[in-house]
Amino acid sequence: MQYILIGLGGIVGALSRALIFQLFINHNLAHWATALVNILGSFVIGGLFAMGSKLGWGSSGFYFLVAVGFMGSFTTFSAFSLDILKNLQSADFLGACAHISVNLFGSLVAVIIGYKSFQWLHLA
Repeated sequence: MQYILIGLGGIVGALSRALIFQLFINHNLAHWATALVNILGSFVIGGLFAMGSKLGWGSSGFYFLVAVGFMGSFTTFSAFSLDILKNLQSADFLGACAHISVNLFGSLVAVIIGYKSFQWLHLA
């Protein structure tokens, strides 16, 4: 059942993201759509996490539908931000810095390598 909830949430999250991107593209502001989605998603997942016990966070279908499904397809940055918050709440500042560094720099290096590899293989 949890996979069905994740899938349903994912459909709605992906469509919501596409709608926001389409609105921004129509106004030549596509680069700002990513920032809006990431910030909005981080706000929503933070609020949901704060209300966790009331919502059955992690132990109910709500978590799979909204946190994993919807938020997972709307923005993965929200999950990244929540992980950092959890590090900070447990006073694991080194862990938070490591998590930020590995994700940001690792992703940047990976996108550069992917880009160059596809060019080198004449796939792009």
